[in-house]
Amino acid sequence: MGKKEAEVLSVVTYYLSLAEKNAKKPDSKEYAQKALLLCDRFNIQRPYYLRRELCPECGSVLVPSVTSRVRLRRGRVVTTCLSCGYRVSRSYPKLKKEKDEAGMRTLPRRCPHAMISM
Repeated sequence: MGKKEAEVLSVVTYYLSLAEKNAKKPDSKEYAQKALLLCDRFNIQRPYYLRRELCPECGSVLVPSVTSRVRLRRGRVVTTCLSCGYRVSRSYPKLKKEKDEAGMRTLPRRCPHAMISM
């Protein structure tokens, strides 16, 4: 990543933080649009956090319980924009089971029985 690209991404991050702070105000959409415009103008791929935190339909900032609703359904995270009603569904990784030195599967760390030694 070049120096110019890093500077643009820092400004994009700043605009996105302003948009999140003012999520209920109409200025938040303008800040989000400025962040998108900067990425387009300098021909920079939109960062993952920018794609995830903006509604693809109306462009508003998706802040949980303020401008969006987040639900977990069958291994997926469903985010609903409260201004336009658009739904975005993304998968999330399952909990991986750990293996000990011998290659045997052990209980997950969150299980209270994992603390018992035999």
